[in-house]
Amino acid sequence: MALMTINGMQHRFLLACLAFAGAMAPAWAATGTISANPNPCVVPPGVPHCVTNVTWATDGARGVRVYARAQKEGAPEREFAKEPSCAQCVADWIEPGTTYVFTLVDFSEGRRGAILANVTVTGVAGQGGISGAIRAEPNPCRIEPGRDHCTAHITWSSTGADARVFVRSEGPKGFAEKEFGRGRTGDRVEANWIEERTRYFFTLVDFSTGGRGQRLASVEVTAIR
Repeated sequence: MALMTINGMQHRFLLACLAFAGAMAPAWAATGTISANPNPCVVPPGVPHCVTNVTWATDGARGVRVYARAQKEGAPEREFAKEPSCAQCVADWIEPGTTYVFTLVDFSEGRRGAILANVTVTGVAGQGGISGAIRAEPNPCRIEPGRDHCTAHITWSSTGADARVFVRSEGPKGFAEKEFGRGRTGDRVEANWIEERTRYFFTLVDFSTGGRGQRLASVEVTAIR
């Protein structure tokens, strides 16, 4: 009888240890990617908007949502889709001169969680003139344990003779617009100061005439842990 009692206690102790280990085990972190094509989206003359196809995929997320927000004063964020993945979800309301942020958000716990990825889409008027594109990788970038910032690499291209990239931020340590890079192209230029709870806006501007010209494209960059 004593031996059975000891075995029973050992069994309960083992179950308790296993439960504690499961509770202490790190949760699986969901990941995701999102992109848009074409980007920038060119609005033909005489047409009020153009069409871009938004593509995303996730891993480890039991539920996700995609939100869209125009980067202009008073524009609200709105839900774009709920599917965990989409090969080509159509956004047929991109207006010229407007930049839109599509944000992929984790909803595994039934509520809004971490931002998994975002992509910035720019609508430009089709005038047969100069165009450009800009992107950031990774976006969002992940802050490693023990650090307070991460690194995103900015790549851009322009069909004009010259271009420059400017950056500004909104958040606890926000700063006014300043020049980040120059040249009609730039390949993986390092931005190694991306902090959490701050939004960074990188804007590609045409300088073909020697002065500041039209905005060609932009991308919003954020950080996660």
